[in-house]
Amino acid sequence: MLSSRAAVRGLQLFTWRSLSTSTCVQGAHTKVYRLSHRQTFAEMKKGSSEWKTVVGGLFFFLGFTGLVIWWQRVFVFGKPPHTLSEEWVAMQTQRMIDMRVNPVLGFSSEWNYNTKQWKK
Repeated sequence: MLSSRAAVRGLQLFTWRSLSTSTCVQGAHTKVYRLSHRQTFAEMKKGSSEWKTVVGGLFFFLGFTGLVIWWQRVFVFGKPPHTLSEEWVAMQTQRMIDMRVNPVLGFSSEWNYNTKQWKK
């Protein structure tokens, strides 16, 4: 084992073209390359499966966030206030129209006081 490694180390001193075809058949090119470099170009460019871990972690945190939002809606937040009901909003809108709130550019500028309808 040690003598074969030393022999291959001796081949490192020569150029690639100087290796004979008999040494190429025995795999000397591969052995010399492996002693000089850890990986071949194809092995270096080969993709990893790390993306699967990243996507799995992303889905985990998205699912966890969904559970937290669901829990908050069910157990933390109460019923919406009565001021958000349709009747209350209609009464508030009518009150603002009657008070002529912001008649130049705002809310009341869109109301026709003669026909008592929204302007088109």
